[in-house]
Amino acid sequence: MTDHSDKVISIAAAFDKAEKRGRKSGGGKGGGEPPAQPPDGRHIAPPRLPPSSPVQALGVNQREYYFLNARGQFQMLLDKDIGRNAILGLFGGDEFLRAQWPKYDRSGKHVVNFDHGLMSPVLIASCHDKGIWSPEDNVRGVGTWMEDDGTLVMHCGDYLFLTNGMKVATGLRGKMLYPAAPPQPHPETARGGDRGPAALLLAKLKTWNWERGDLDAMLHLGWIGAGIYGAAPDWRPIEWITGGSGTGKSTLMKLTRWIFGGRAMIKSEDATPAGIKQRVRDTALPVSLDEIESEGNNSRARDIVKLARIASSGGESLRGQPGGAAQTFVSRNTFQFSSIVIPSLPQQDKNRMAILQLDQVEWEGAQPTREPGEDLDEDAGEDEDDSILGKRAEWERIGRQLRGRALAEWPRYKRTFRAYRRALEANGHNARGRDQFGALGAAYDCLMFEGFEADRAAAWAARLPAASLPETSGYSSSHQACLAHLLGATVEMWRGGSRESVARLLRGARSERGTTAISNDMPSVAALEQIGVKLFRDARNTDPQVKVWQVAISNNHPGLGRIFRETDWSGLPGAPGAWAQMMARLHGAVTRSGKGEPLRLRFDGTLNYCCLLPWDTVFPPAADNDDDGELVDARDRD
Repeated sequence: MTDHSDKVISIAAAFDKAEKRGRKSGGGKGGGEPPAQPPDGRHIAPPRLPPSSPVQALGVNQREYYFLNARGQFQMLLDKDIGRNAILGLFGGDEFLRAQWPKYDRSGKHVVNFDHGLMSPVLIASCHDKGIWSPEDNVRGVGTWMEDDGTLVMHCGDYLFLTNGMKVATGLRGKMLYPAAPPQPHPETARGGDRGPAALLLAKLKTWNWERGDLDAMLHLGWIGAGIYGAAPDWRPIEWITGGSGTGKSTLMKLTRWIFGGRAMIKSEDATPAGIKQRVRDTALPVSLDEIESEGNNSRARDIVKLARIASSGGESLRGQPGGAAQTFVSRNTFQFSSIVIPSLPQQDKNRMAILQLDQVEWEGAQPTREPGEDLDEDAGEDEDDSILGKRAEWERIGRQLRGRALAEWPRYKRTFRAYRRALEANGHNARGRDQFGALGAAYDCLMFEGFEADRAAAWAARLPAASLPETSGYSSSHQACLAHLLGATVEMWRGGSRESVARLLRGARSERGTTAISNDMPSVAALEQIGVKLFRDARNTDPQVKVWQVAISNNHPGLGRIFRETDWSGLPGAPGAWAQMMARLHGAVTRSGKGEPLRLRFDGTLNYCCLLPWDTVFPPAADNDDDGELVDARDRD
C-alpha cells in the first residue's frame, strides 16, 4: 500500500501559501481582505470626531450634514458628497486624518494615507450624535447681533466683540454659530460729545447742501449708526438719498462706504433681488444700492424695495425649490438706496424710509462756491486719497471708533429708542413713523452722546413734524386712495359717447334731481348705474326737509371690476372685489341693514350686495380756510 501523506501535506502547504499571497496583494474579484492592521498597542481609529479634531460636527437635517471646517467656517455636505476631496477640504489637508484614521502599507507598518472609507461613517455618525440642526435658525454671519440675554455681539469675521468689552473667538455660542469669515474693521474705544468721532463726521456731513439742512445730516448719521447695529435692534430703518447732477451724491456714498470699511458693507450699482439674497445670506451687514432709478418698468426696483421692507422688521420670505423643499430667506439688514429720481412707491414702502434730498451748493455767477462735501478751511495735500474727502485711512479710523461707540452705548439703546418713539408720537407720528425716525434717532444718540437724556428725544421729534415730512405726508390711507381712484375714473356717458369722471357724474346726478325723484333716464344716473354706483336719498331719514344723500357702491359689479383692474383693489369675476373691503372702512360706511343682514340694491336692474357711503364721506365739506387759491392741510379734509 502506498503512503500519500507527504503529498497531502505538500498540497495543503501550497494552498496556505497562495492564500497568504492573496491577502497581501488584495487579489480576487472582491478586492480581498483589507491591508493588515498594526499590532496590538498601536493607534486605534476613533469612531467619532475626537475633541482634538479641527473639524466640528454641528448636526444633520435629512440628507444635509453640517460642520465647522478647520478654518472655523460653516460648511454643508450632502451624504453623497462626503468623499475623499470633500473630507480633505473640511480638514484643510491630511495631517490630522493620517494620524487618526491611518491607512497602512501592505506590511501594516507604515502609514501611506488616510482611510477615507472609515471617515465617511465617522462624520455622518458625529453629526447624528449632535441631533437635528438647521442653519436657517442658528447661523449668524458677519455683522452685529443681539443674543437672548441682551448681549450685543459684533461679528468682525475673525473675532467677536461683546458688550462687556470682551474679544472672543468665532464659533458656537450656545445654540448660535458665528462662523469665521474674512476680517472686518474692529471697534475702537472713543468718547462721545463735541470732540468725538460722531461729531467729526457730522461736521463733514453738514458740508453737503441738504434740503432740510442739518436735520438731514443728522438723519444720515443715524442711518450709519443703524447700519452698524445691524440685526440687533427690532427695527432697521431704510434711507433713500436722492439728488441731481452736481449735488455730491457719489462723493457722499464714497464717504459712507469708507466709514464702514471695505468688507463691512454690501454694495452694488446694478443689483437684482436674487443677487442681493445670495450676497446677504446669513449676514447682518448694511446694504448700499446705487442708481435705483425710476424707469418705465419699475418692477425690479419695487422688488428690491420690497426686500428692504421685509428686512426692516426681520420678516421671512418663502420660495419653493426643486424636489418639494421650501427655502426660507430671512434678511435683517439695513438698506440704503440712492438715485437721481425715486421710483413711484406705495405708502407701505415710503413710510419706512428717510428720504434725504441733496441740492446743488450755492453759486456765485456761473460757478459754484465749492464742491459738495468740500470744507474750504482745509486744503487737500498731495498724499490725499480724494481731493474733497481727504485721507481714506482717517475716515476708516473714525468708522472703527463709531463701532466702539455703538458697542459701549448698547446697554441703553432700548430705553433711548422708547423715549424717541414716545416723543415722535406726541408730534403726530403713526406707528411706522415712530419706528423709522425713532430708530434713526436712537442710533444717532448712541453714536453722539454718552448716557441717556430724555430732552434730546423731545428736541429730535420737534424737528420732525409728521404733517410736513415727505416720508409721512402726500399719501392717503389705502381705503381713501381706493375711493379717490374710483372718483377719478372716467365713464362713457349713456347715449352720449363723451366721457366723464365718476366724481363729476355724482355731482351731476344731484343737480339733475332738482325737485323730482331720481330717474334712471337721467344721463348721469344711467352712466353711474352701468358701473355699479348709485345715488339716492336715504329713506330712513325722518325729516323731509333734510336731504341725506347716500352713494351705494356694488361689491362685485363688472363695471367696477374694470375700473379697479390691475390695482391692489381688483377682484375676480362674480366675486366681491377687494375694493369692497376698502369702502367698508370709510367713515360712516354701512354694509348691513338694521336686522344685521347684508345690504342689497338693484344696479341697472340686477341685485348686488353693496356698501353705502354718506355724501359727506365721498365729498367732504370744505374747511373754513378752503378757498380758491389757498392751500389746505390734508388733515382738515379728513
